[in-house]
Amino acid sequence: MPTITLKVREKGYELPSYSLTGDILGYLRCGLQYRYTRLGKMPPRSPVQLWFGNFIHGCMDEGFRRYKAAREKKLSHLQAMQEVDPDIIIPFIEERLLNQGVAAWEPWLKLLGYARARVALLELGPHLFPLISQSEVRLTGSRDLKPLPPPKVFRRADHYEMVGVIDVVTDVEMTTHGGNQVVELVKAKLGALPERFELIIDYKGSRRPPNLKSISGQNPSLWDQYEWQVLTYAELRAKQIGSKPVAAGIVIYVNELLPLEGDLFDLERETSGVTQKNGVQLSTDQPVDLSLIKAWRGAAKVAADGAEKEQESLMKAGDKTADLKASRKLTTAVPWDVRLRRAMRMVKNESASRIVSLQAFDGTVYKIECCRGDEFHGKQIVSAWDTNATDQSTCAACDSRTWCPSFSKHHAGGKPVSPEPPKVKAAVP
Repeated sequence: MPTITLKVREKGYELPSYSLTGDILGYLRCGLQYRYTRLGKMPPRSPVQLWFGNFIHGCMDEGFRRYKAAREKKLSHLQAMQEVDPDIIIPFIEERLLNQGVAAWEPWLKLLGYARARVALLELGPHLFPLISQSEVRLTGSRDLKPLPPPKVFRRADHYEMVGVIDVVTDVEMTTHGGNQVVELVKAKLGALPERFELIIDYKGSRRPPNLKSISGQNPSLWDQYEWQVLTYAELRAKQIGSKPVAAGIVIYVNELLPLEGDLFDLERETSGVTQKNGVQLSTDQPVDLSLIKAWRGAAKVAADGAEKEQESLMKAGDKTADLKASRKLTTAVPWDVRLRRAMRMVKNESASRIVSLQAFDGTVYKIECCRGDEFHGKQIVSAWDTNATDQSTCAACDSRTWCPSFSKHHAGGKPVSPEPPKVKAAVP
């Protein structure tokens, strides 16, 4: 009687899951900070970026929801935009975040967040909301994971799950949306476009970074990271049922819609091509006439001082809407066309560029797995995890800088090596 040898079924295992923003971009910012805040779940002492990012995303999503509901009632575009009322949306989102335990820790931060949300809703919204087909679109996909070196192996995994959430997906028909300012900018940047296509849009609560290919020898710049992000979204989106051709990814830098004096100082340095002490020359793909920037800086300082005084006065008088009222006074002299052009960064969806972005993120996941393996096998946390002290805003928001070996190395006496912007109220990084 013939015998059959049965193989033992291999034990099942769970694919490690990595979020594009929370994990991959978080690690690229700084591995040690990622280890403490993301994996270790140590809440930051002053969660500036957490509140600002969630607040802006929440306001834009709620604004679109109200606009869409009005359009479904057959109201005109102008009538629908009247439903997008910042004085209603801003307190609504603020209360929602407070219920989640997320709050603005400083009055100035709240004032700035309110003002930028107002500008985004009232000035960007009329051009963006008519294009949106979906918001908060969840994506997932499986990617190969290169085998770890034997000394770093700590679990069985030959693939990993990549997950992400697209802030906005637009459905653009050129015959319907011709003349829209967002569409016109896309056409000017990308040239020929299909008759119907999608744009993937991601909001960033920051200013437009200098277009440096590498700020240091090891760490990719934010310019590269955000390009990789939207291109990876495009790859994952293309595999979803019902998706249309993705023409481009758009990163919207919300701070450019209402720049402060410090933001304009950085723009002045980038337009001038200033060389930092670390030998890196600053540059920008959207330069502006230097004489105009100087005038805008003066107006920005006057507006910020006036808004802050208004806020303090109303708070002393016991006005519970002090932040909301004062936010109306935080205005800018920078023309709308300049602000929109600097706020929108378009990344063409090309096969070669997508391959680069996917390989970059695959490599980042591999590095994270190696760091986790080193810690698993006994290395101390500060030795096992990579650090990055080259980005000033990352270190400024990090509670670990007091014991971080990289911070003391790159910042003599706790002061950044590169020149400081003017001493004005701090903008959200």
